[in-house]
Amino acid sequence: MSRIDTETQRLFELPAEGGSQRSLVRADGCVRSLVLAQTGPADWALLAPLWRGVQADLGWPAPAIAVNGRDAFELWFSLAAPLPWAEAAQLLAQLQRRYLSSLRSDRARAWPDAKAAAEPPAVPPFAAGPERWAAFVAPELPAVFGDDPALDVGPGADAQAELLARQRSISAPELRQARAIVEADEPATAAPPVSGDMPTS
Repeated sequence: MSRIDTETQRLFELPAEGGSQRSLVRADGCVRSLVLAQTGPADWALLAPLWRGVQADLGWPAPAIAVNGRDAFELWFSLAAPLPWAEAAQLLAQLQRRYLSSLRSDRARAWPDAKAAAEPPAVPPFAAGPERWAAFVAPELPAVFGDDPALDVGPGADAQAELLARQRSISAPELRQARAIVEADEPATAAPPVSGDMPTS
């Protein structure tokens, strides 16, 4: 197994039924990766408050930052323990309301979302088109992309693995504490979670 595959499994994937294959979503609907994307057009300045806020306010490790090679910046959160689909979708909606309230709903995509049949997003790196690549990027780089979130050459597998090796999953205590904080902020009647299609492999 390559180093990038090892890091992807460590952070984002779950064993499928039988344990021989792995996927972002288990047969029972549980997930351990959460993805929020900003698009239409892509603008890192609109997504950055979430990246900073979960670290400063909730004590979470920094989520991984990706360009999807098409139309969006993405934040990839890794959970140490899986969550049921509905709980994961609710948590993403709460994070969006807390940190991305100025972002129009049609410029945000979340996975998991309220649509239980939504396909999981493709995990970078991958080719998104001719001379267009999706990749994880270092925190200092998103602003360099402007409104074109793509690499024009394929990223090195070792460099991608090195970026992911620095990432840490959100522990169960960190998740519990954060959920208490964001739930305390919620109005009596909350808006529905965002929905939209993520690029899939």
